[in-house]
Amino acid sequence: SRAEEVEAERYVHNLRRGKPVFAIMWALAGSSMHKAYPHMDDVIANVLRAMPEAEVVFVGDEICQILEAGWEDNARVHRRSGKTTIRQDLALAQKMACVVGPETGVLNSVAFEPMPKVVMLSHSSRENLTKHWLNTTALTAAGAPCAPCHRLHYDWSHCHEDPATGTALCQVTISPRMVFDAIAQAYGKWKEKQS
Repeated sequence: SRAEEVEAERYVHNLRRGKPVFAIMWALAGSSMHKAYPHMDDVIANVLRAMPEAEVVFVGDEICQILEAGWEDNARVHRRSGKTTIRQDLALAQKMACVVGPETGVLNSVAFEPMPKVVMLSHSSRENLTKHWLNTTALTAAGAPCAPCHRLHYDWSHCHEDPATGTALCQVTISPRMVFDAIAQAYGKWKEKQS
């Protein structure tokens, strides 16, 4: 609705505090246990260090608040998981400079929006999910022979769990460098537009 759009615009305006901001929405997890990225903290720390205008907005359900742990004292990381509705998150996603996350409804909702998107694929391939998405970097597992498996998982019966992280092998094998580089590319284009 127009009211939701205005609320999202106001949120981004408040992030800016009178300065340009590279606003990144990070959707923390999807609907199945294999849709969470274990190297998120590493990527975000490097983004904040390398991109002074970056602000990261976390979205997800209440369970995703666990994934927000450790970012409580960083003024450039905004923890919204479990505090907003999915409609608010989807409206806000449309106002972001970049949207990042695993295969989630949030990423699907902006598939044909112009902003850059970085999606860490798990059960899907580029061919059957992101092939026609606009301005999207789809990252796939390197070294996960099971990916893409083309199935949703609700337990580890048919999914390869990485014992070190407790997450799916298809997510672990997407390196932090791959994700960082994709965000950095979007940031570079954003910076060009600012000058």
